[in-house]
Amino acid sequence: MAVVRKKDFQLPPNEFSPGYFWFLNDHLDIRRLLSQLRDMHRHGARSVCLHPMPKDFRPVTLPTSMSPDYLTPGFFRIIRRVVAECEKLDMNYWLYDEGGWPSGGACGQVMRIAPERYARCWLTGDPANPTREIEPYRPEVAAPNPNLLHPEVTPQFVRLTHERYLEAVGEHFGKTIRFTFTDEPTMPPARLGERIAWTDDFPAYFRRKKGYPVEECFPALLGPVETNNPEILRKRIDYYDVRSELYLDRYLRPIRRWCRKNGLLSGGHFSGEDDPIYNLTGGFGHILRSLRALDVPGIDVIWRQLFPETGKNLPFPKYAASAAHQAGTNVVMAEVFGVYGNGLTPAEMRWVADFLLVRGVTSFVLGVFPYSTEGPRMSEERPHFGTMNPLWKYQTEFHQYLERSCYLLAQGKPGISTAFLFDIRSIWCGGETANQAVAAHLDMSQRLLERQCDFDYIDDDQLAAAKIDGATLKIGKMTYDTLVLPPSDWIAEPARQQAAAFQAAGGRVVGEGDLDTVSPVATIEPACPGLRACRRDLGKQTVYFFCNEATTPVTATITLREQDNVVLCSQTDGKFYAVPAVAGRFTWTFLGGSSALFLTNAKADAELPPETKPFLTLADGWTLRPLLQVHAEKSDYEMIALTTPAQPTNLGDWRQQLGDDFSGDALYVTEFHSPTAGPAVIDLGDVRYAASIRLNGRKPQAKFMPPFRFEVKLKRGQNRLEVTVSNTLANCLSTPTVAERFQVIIPKCPYEERQRRFEKDSLESGLFGPVTVCR
Repeated sequence: MAVVRKKDFQLPPNEFSPGYFWFLNDHLDIRRLLSQLRDMHRHGARSVCLHPMPKDFRPVTLPTSMSPDYLTPGFFRIIRRVVAECEKLDMNYWLYDEGGWPSGGACGQVMRIAPERYARCWLTGDPANPTREIEPYRPEVAAPNPNLLHPEVTPQFVRLTHERYLEAVGEHFGKTIRFTFTDEPTMPPARLGERIAWTDDFPAYFRRKKGYPVEECFPALLGPVETNNPEILRKRIDYYDVRSELYLDRYLRPIRRWCRKNGLLSGGHFSGEDDPIYNLTGGFGHILRSLRALDVPGIDVIWRQLFPETGKNLPFPKYAASAAHQAGTNVVMAEVFGVYGNGLTPAEMRWVADFLLVRGVTSFVLGVFPYSTEGPRMSEERPHFGTMNPLWKYQTEFHQYLERSCYLLAQGKPGISTAFLFDIRSIWCGGETANQAVAAHLDMSQRLLERQCDFDYIDDDQLAAAKIDGATLKIGKMTYDTLVLPPSDWIAEPARQQAAAFQAAGGRVVGEGDLDTVSPVATIEPACPGLRACRRDLGKQTVYFFCNEATTPVTATITLREQDNVVLCSQTDGKFYAVPAVAGRFTWTFLGGSSALFLTNAKADAELPPETKPFLTLADGWTLRPLLQVHAEKSDYEMIALTTPAQPTNLGDWRQQLGDDFSGDALYVTEFHSPTAGPAVIDLGDVRYAASIRLNGRKPQAKFMPPFRFEVKLKRGQNRLEVTVSNTLANCLSTPTVAERFQVIIPKCPYEERQRRFEKDSLESGLFGPVTVCR
């Protein structure tokens, strides 16, 4: 394998650069669109996912004014101009396949063809004589979703969407446009004891797969949920197994075939993949199978599913990463930050990104960059990225952080030798059996991660088909020497037999009682349960990534497997710093929520900055002057430059002086005396939430993410320090006036209550310090 080239790390290929969900939600003016696209590019976002939000999508809960209308000739004229500009700017364009979401219905156009024939349907009621019910056709409320299990639906969807994109921008396929994005395609959900997801040819499909009539499953599916009867549980497993395969055959595989035929890779994610129980109750059937049916498997991170301390922080990113590893692909996509609210802070953004990176994600689609925030659009899905956001001017740093991390963590092969069986069949049993399986899955996954043990998930299908080669298990492109089995009575017999054969051949099979025998990515002393780790093997080089998911610092001695020299790969400045490692062993301090990316056998171009100690604390003599305020009281955000004179201030929450609703930029100034001239470091301490400094009138330096440490040159005598601090948009949205207006203009927004609750967490703003001068 080739070694990492520093120039590629500094400016990776654009498929590793983050892109934004660009919500097209108003009348589309091409000049405005191109201006916004160039603005993203200037800020280092070299991918984009143009996301149509048609009027017909959700006219009641998420009203928009998008025009030209979706899939019309005028719409495709816009698409052609935007894609051509992406080619000019060397930007990666994700082809989003729907108007709104979920994918599969062309924003109601598939259902218009045959509203009853294509409607989602279920069987309910008496198991001996169930009733067939269809979803009501109510396009005035929301674009109706078709039944993705119906054999005619996906061909209609492809004809209405994919074929039209091929006609409009097909010359860019495989070049500027490489990936499609299918968003939450959902078959009719099933619920034990209530309803059976259905399509009229399901009985014939089921009999071909299982050899007996599906009607024999009805008592197991529509009868009491709780049971220990093994025959009933087998019938449930058979039904869910066939339902999952039908979903692949009717939707995911046809989409992938079309994409490959036309020079594209199929990508996307599902709905509810964060919680294993959705394999029973959701609309994707079998998460690992479904992800394997995508060329670019992905996940969705919304509603603070992942968040420091308060999130559920489930292992679901590893489902997509496992599918990619086994397929031998290096692009794992995450849609992230939807409905996190406008109080999302830089430190939180990095924490979530690191959580995903260490679990295998290598491509980010960030939400959202709205074309318009006028009127009801201001209150819809947040956060809002773009010029209206006071933090946007700093965000190049985050984009570079992501693309450099993604690039390096996509090189070589995953350094993973452990396979962990996902107990899908126990989940399909439902009831307490499913609950226990989910609990064991999450507990065992967490225990492995807390010991820095990396792993891939596999399922019964893969285990049964795995090739045993000596004491290793070969699944796709991956080779494993350890198999982790959860406690289960429902592992498929062919898989159970293969596990026994693997163990007999010398392979290591591990249960929930001996997880401490699984080999970690690296040796960490002392134990650091908040630290996560992954590794990529490049042949002559190895990449290691560690992140501290705890909010408190940890210091650890790390022993890598290699005894080569080690460099720190800085994602913020693109430099390689020499790490003082001896035979692959060194000590490192991780601040709370921080990370470090290391590369072995690489040439350093700089020494690590020396440790410094404060020699001055700048606690007094500060003034504060507001520079720019963002208002949200009217129909859209307004950015107003201020001329208010500076006032004396104390470090801390600026709301006491600037008001609770102040979102924007404010300037802190102080002067201090230095006895000597020369290099130093100014440490701003706690900043809420981004800052730039200027010392003695020199060129400003900006930081988006902590720590807020700046290398400077002091003058002997008096020095003037100016610190500009920017906060989030949460404050300007927090007033009762704004809340009342949102209730009037869009009373049924499904996200408003949750976002507003989140935004309350980051209202404290300003420079908190302590501000120190260090040498």
